[in-house]
Amino acid sequence: MVSHDRDFLDGLVDKMYEFRDGKVKEHLGSVEEFLEKRRIENLQELERRFSPAPAEAPQPEKAAPKPAEQPKPVSSSKEDFAARKAISKEGRKLRNRVDYLEKEIAKTEKRMGEIEKVLADPGKDDDIMELTREYLENKRALDAMTDEWGELIEKIG
Repeated sequence: MVSHDRDFLDGLVDKMYEFRDGKVKEHLGSVEEFLEKRRIENLQELERRFSPAPAEAPQPEKAAPKPAEQPKPVSSSKEDFAARKAISKEGRKLRNRVDYLEKEIAKTEKRMGEIEKVLADPGKDDDIMELTREYLENKRALDAMTDEWGELIEKIG
């Protein structure tokens, strides 16, 4: 599979191949690990950073920056990458929580429907008080999950 879309590839691949300078280099691990190792935000940045500039002669000053100048851009890009990675990780956590809540909401609604059917036509052995208590507990849980789900959806945007 060939793609520059990190989100598409994330979770699908555990090995990447980099084509550069007429060579192919294999990288084991996730897309996030590859980007972190390269200290870049996305795969397009890799192309921009390592593709030769059109019709420009190499300039030694640009190829080898002064040691005093180097730490600022590196640490800044490192901090930027770490911040973007944390935001991306937080987004995944939020989406996972939303998925979990949606499943739990569906289960709770299903159980409440079952209880409603029994309460609508109770049998001799049905404990109406217990079923009513369970229904109310499920209703409170459903309300709390629905509120949390709504807040998370707003955060995700």
